[in-house]
Amino acid sequence: MILNISETRTGLSLLRADLEHSKEWGTTGNVFLEGSQLQVLQILQLHYQGSMKMVFLDPLAQDIDQLRRSLELSWNLLADHGAIFIWTSKQSMDGLKNLCDEIFGKKNFLDGAGQFPRNAGATPALPEARFLLSYARTIKNRTAPALSTLGFDMASSARSYLLPTLLEATQLGKDDTLLDLSAGGINTAEALLRMNALDAGSRRFMLVRPAQPLPSASATTGGTVETVAELSRDQLRRTGAALSEYDNGQLTAVGELLDTGFRAYQLPDAASAEATQEDLFIRVLAGRGFSLTERTASRSVNGIEVRAVVSEDGQPRVLAYLDARAQPTLELLEALLAQNPESVIVIAEAFHGDALLEEEFHRLALSRGIEFWTS
Repeated sequence: MILNISETRTGLSLLRADLEHSKEWGTTGNVFLEGSQLQVLQILQLHYQGSMKMVFLDPLAQDIDQLRRSLELSWNLLADHGAIFIWTSKQSMDGLKNLCDEIFGKKNFLDGAGQFPRNAGATPALPEARFLLSYARTIKNRTAPALSTLGFDMASSARSYLLPTLLEATQLGKDDTLLDLSAGGINTAEALLRMNALDAGSRRFMLVRPAQPLPSASATTGGTVETVAELSRDQLRRTGAALSEYDNGQLTAVGELLDTGFRAYQLPDAASAEATQEDLFIRVLAGRGFSLTERTASRSVNGIEVRAVVSEDGQPRVLAYLDARAQPTLELLEALLAQNPESVIVIAEAFHGDALLEEEFHRLALSRGIEFWTS
């Protein structure tokens, strides 16, 4: 599958760090993305290809071309031993199965099961009943079970009962990552956190939720939550708090190690406000193939604020100057290089068209064996 660079750049230009709605931004390995499935999937290709053990996909309201693209991009993210699970309706089951067979290969089909009633209290964005298709990335490396072998009464087992068993049966390893592109709810993340609590695992979740408004039935939230994404973030916070306080003799020993945080990002439909330096930094990093959970920090170098990707011991791996208003000096570059990072980034607009200065920056960095980028 060929990555559409134009689509990816469009998504990157809109990516925003949502610090206000994040929990433990600086230390968490989990990610919450609010925005279009397709744009998020494009961005994830830059770092996460072949890294997801499990992908849950709810196609939502997409035309056939968008659906095909979402399936292709989701498939591209799966690890060789991974599996994808696709929620669908009874009416769409046959057509979706044919499309998945074409994209994933009939030989990799695991199972098709249903119907799962909506959980009590789940988001109104989910229909009353759902069916589930599953495919292995490569059937010879499969670790996911056939759904029909899990011993469920498919007519009465809601997602909240299915998912913990499914995650365990799929042998979700202690360091594996799960991607959930559903219409709402946090059942996958909750099941993953409970697994981590029980065995001190460091599994990570990545949830993608639409920014669409909740129906009027959202009165159950007390009127304080207006969108599907907001509801899911609120549920994550409540679940994390409950797990952290839970004490039944099983979770106490590892409770302090449990990562219930998440980095929140937004992908609005159009640029809504001037990008912050944090926004610019994450766009540059994502465009260069860095993860969305890199350790970042603000550093003062020669009295000038720069952004940094740091290692666990605090040493800078990447230093970035992102102030387009003020042209950087050679003295600043020397000070940045003296920190001995792997790479230095300067936003292209900061040179104000001075090609000679930019060339000198490149030369000095090269002489120190340090990679230099403009963005």
